[in-house]
Amino acid sequence: MTSIKQLCTAALLAFGFVGQARAEAISPTQVHVIDGDTIRLFNMKPDVRLVGFNAPETRRAKCDHERQLGDHATRRVRDLVHSEVLEFEYVDCACPPGTEETPACNYGRSCGILKAGGKELGWSPKGWPCPSSVAPPGARKLRSLGALTFDN
Repeated sequence: MTSIKQLCTAALLAFGFVGQARAEAISPTQVHVIDGDTIRLFNMKPDVRLVGFNAPETRRAKCDHERQLGDHATRRVRDLVHSEVLEFEYVDCACPPGTEETPACNYGRSCGILKAGGKELGWSPKGWPCPSSVAPPGARKLRSLGALTFDN
């Protein structure tokens, strides 16, 4: 059975957007920002969890402060998507084997890396007191935090 991730990858390959194991250009019109760490490609599910960072929540925020920061992160990602050259790459999720694209793994989301202006999206939280401000267990560390900050 073909997964949505495989179909999206095939579409990216057909349009020359992705190569083998590296990020390739993608059009901003093909990226819909759901929140500060989730995007949808080609208006198709599953959504993609951007790896290496964890943005404050918007819909499941624990407090108004977190919701405000989550809204700010979402706006910032949208701004970057529409103002920068984008690159995207699917990556393996850091979930137990066999759970990828199921509710047990990132709420059914695939995992990927989105770069804007050559930098991986990341963020530098200021005043976010929530203990969930770390990357998901097992997620790889983000190397470039300059693309998304609350100081911009």
